Amino acid sequence: MQFKEKTKDLLKYAVALHIRGDDPTAGLYASACFESLLPKQLDRTDRYIDRVNRLIQSSSRLKNISKKVKDCITYRNDIVHNAGYEHVPKILYNLQTILDIDFSKKENKIDDEEFRFFRKRATGLSPVISSKYTQRAFEGITEEDFRNLFELKEKILFLRESLASYCANELDPPLFFDDISEVNNNSAWVWLAAVTTLERDRPKIELPSLSVLATNKDIRVYLEFGGRCKFERKKYYKLLLQKGLDTELMALGGKSVFFDVYWYFNIENVQSIQHFIEQRDLGKIVFDRDYLQEEFENYTLELKQKKTIPNNKCLVGSVYSKEDVVAMGAGFVDEVKKQFRVLSPIIKKVKKGED
Repeated sequence: MQFKEKTKDLLKYAVALHIRGDDPTAGLYASACFESLLPKQLDRTDRYIDRVNRLIQSSSRLKNISKKVKDCITYRNDIVHNAGYEHVPKILYNLQTILDIDFSKKENKIDDEEFRFFRKRATGLSPVISSKYTQRAFEGITEEDFRNLFELKEKILFLRESLASYCANELDPPLFFDDISEVNNNSAWVWLAAVTTLERDRPKIELPSLSVLATNKDIRVYLEFGGRCKFERKKYYKLLLQKGLDTELMALGGKSVFFDVYWYFNIENVQSIQHFIEQRDLGKIVFDRDYLQEEFENYTLELKQKKTIPNNKCLVGSVYSKEDVVAMGAGFVDEVKKQFRVLSPIIKKVKKGED
């Protein structure tokens, strides 16, 4: 039996994540892989187990390993509904048998280049995941999640899969999620970025993005310029100064603000859109042409030295306190969609040309 390449891509990425020690994410992609194997539901009386049985009956090879196929139901359900990540190795082993893919020779090692390849192939398939189960699984972010970035990253992963189809199919330009930032004991944030293409070595670093950045205190939904994003950043500054984004800025709504970022995630100089425009038009704003020219020249020099710039000036978006996010519950998905929708015309205009 021939399986779709998209299904195999999901499995390969899940195995790569498992080898790298990220079983929560690996479990989600493995579960999505199993879901994508199943025939479509025929009608309302067509149960989940009926679909699994039709899959088994579709080939003699699957009939011979029917127990492995059915065991995937138990593993998938426990991973998705009970965070049963101890089942990740078992569902991955069974899926490799079902799809006839052998990772045993990897010897627990996948290099960075190969991992990026698997990621790019699989993350474009996020609509498959969200349409199956993860949108139902996102129930919001709790107070306790904000106290533990490992837990917060997991919730942001569910958020990503709930947004993926919307970003790819309903925004102009279409946006696709790069991988979520790594979390360790020294981390201070979780960064999720949607970019116009994944065909870069480090998409969210090299391109502008619509981003969700979570810290222990708040979550920002905003337009971001990665630490090596040069041309679009310059275009953005130029448009701001020449009033080329005023229509888009005034459509953002009262929640939106400008803010600066230092050392990747700390924010300062928060100001309303209206205040920024008024000060700019009066010539009183620090963010002036001479300052920008000097800032950009220094930035370009640092890029030539292959440095990743940790600071950003005048990013635009909304900042939500942890109390606001907790109160919104599952509705935070719709809030992010709304913010992405009003910010997408800005990223489109910034991407129109490179100066």
